[in-house]
Amino acid sequence: MSTADPSTSRERRRRPFLGLSVGIVVAGVVAYPVFATGLFALISFSGCFIGPCIEPDPDPWTGTLWGIVTVVLVALPFTVGVATAGASLRATAIVTLLTAGTATALIALSVLQP
Repeated sequence: MSTADPSTSRERRRRPFLGLSVGIVVAGVVAYPVFATGLFALISFSGCFIGPCIEPDPDPWTGTLWGIVTVVLVALPFTVGVATAGASLRATAIVTLLTAGTATALIALSVLQP
């Protein structure tokens, strides 16, 4: 006969759903700041906002700062969701790094487009 407590196994089944729910809520909370900081990064890198750019004034240091803030905000829901689901520290770190790397690549691609 098994000595495992049924409530413990029930909690383990619920934790992935709890992690997903928390991740979705955090994503909803940071959605607008991600959009705003991404837009600030793009404006800082290109030096133009909307319309024809007569005299661009790019500021790569400010763009890099806004890009880092954007990457952190994009990785936050994934990191919080995986950590809430009860994954190991290693799995949480891997998810965070993969998300941050993907966000960095997307920002770089949007800045480098002609």
